[in-house]
Amino acid sequence: MKKISLFFAVFLTALSLGLTSCSTEDPAIPLSVNTSADKMATISGTLLINSDLTKEFTSQKYEGMRSVNIIVTVSYKDIFQNAQAKGSWSTTVTTDTKGMFSVSVPSNETGVNVEFNASDVRGERKRKVGVDSKTFSGVWKFSIPSVNVKAKQTVIIPYVEGSFNDLKEDGSNVY
Repeated sequence: MKKISLFFAVFLTALSLGLTSCSTEDPAIPLSVNTSADKMATISGTLLINSDLTKEFTSQKYEGMRSVNIIVTVSYKDIFQNAQAKGSWSTTVTTDTKGMFSVSVPSNETGVNVEFNASDVRGERKRKVGVDSKTFSGVWKFSIPSVNVKAKQTVIIPYVEGSFNDLKEDGSNVY
């Protein structure tokens, strides 16, 4: 028992010394981004789903997917036109009840590349199984394409249709 206690004491001492030596300040300096109107660009889009596949193709309706969180990111390299710049500017927007979103991003005269990362949303989808209609639980996923925008430019992304992945009854993915 003494050996275990001694080992544990030595381990804790080594761990505490290791953690205190890592407490140096972060050398990164926050960058200030110019957010005046003449240095910003606006991007908007719509996220749509088709939650009922039981209807005839011509009768199917798309609806907007609300409450999807979208992380919007622009690299400092693009904003400042400096290959040495590290990090990125980012913000989060949420789709409205119609699946629409709009965001203003910092840009410049030559343009910046804007990346989007949308949250997954749990939901349901109806489809035919044989002659019967059945509702499946699953996850809606959205892949929003990146865009390049210049300062004072407005870009509308064509609608993005969500893909649906079924979940098993225990909540795990169906492959």
